[in-house]
Amino acid sequence: MEIGKLNKNEEGVSPVIGVILMVAITVILAAVIAAFVFGMGPPESAPQAQFVVSDHGQPLSTGTGICEIQHKGGDPITSSDLKIIISDGNTDTTLGWCGTTWANDCTSSTVLTDVSIGPIFEVGEKFNIIQSSAGGVYNTSGSFTIQIIHISTSTFLLDTKVQVV
Repeated sequence: MEIGKLNKNEEGVSPVIGVILMVAITVILAAVIAAFVFGMGPPESAPQAQFVVSDHGQPLSTGTGICEIQHKGGDPITSSDLKIIISDGNTDTTLGWCGTTWANDCTSSTVLTDVSIGPIFEVGEKFNIIQSSAGGVYNTSGSFTIQIIHISTSTFLLDTKVQVV
């Protein structure tokens, strides 16, 4: 037997490698398309914003002022993505965006803020929470807990107490 004349049959190697490469490329493309279709991207992050809550300090024409909330810095936030919870120790009132202001019930005329702002709550804008027996905030003095929650990420942007005199 001659050493240099071994029977080498390599005719089938190229088609097998070609099929393996085609299957691998197809699997990778399917995974990429599935990631886009099913939204397997990174989760939405909460906006970064700084709010200042202070005693309003004077009666308003539509009711008695409780406190003022001002956007002091950070990201502009879509107003409809916010929920504001006010607690006076006895009653919790949840405010949602009603198109031009925050109110506890968008189907009635019970409005708990006296300043209309735009659909984007931007740096420098502020609004006042007012007393309303129909709205659930009955006390106009004392300690209030104010919470601002970013709805789509369920993140607290503000959780503070304000002393109103």
